Amino acid sequence: MKAGMHSLFVALGQSALGRYMQTSVWGFAVVEAIHLLAIAVLGGSVLIIDLRLLGVILRKEPARVLSRDLGRLLFGKPRRPDSDRNRHGLRRGAQVLL
Repeated sequence: MKAGMHSLFVALGQSALGRYMQTSVWGFAVVEAIHLLAIAVLGGSVLIIDLRLLGVILRKEPARVLSRDLGRLLFGKPRRPDSDRNRHGLRRGAQVLL
């Protein structure tokens, strides 16, 4: 198994993408920046959910709404019209102070 994995990594290193990553000035930096940003978004959403479950933050926010919003952030789900929001995106019964 170890030899098979080594040959796979050698083949990936000799592929067009592998050669580009080795010779490019910015290729690795861009991929690594996107990777770190994705880890930060995932870690942030886990932190928000954990703090919500502990009752530290967002106590009045329903779990359904929090789940929907974080799912949209993580997976890029399009916004569906909600029955609890009006056409301006405000919750029904919300008061706007001018």
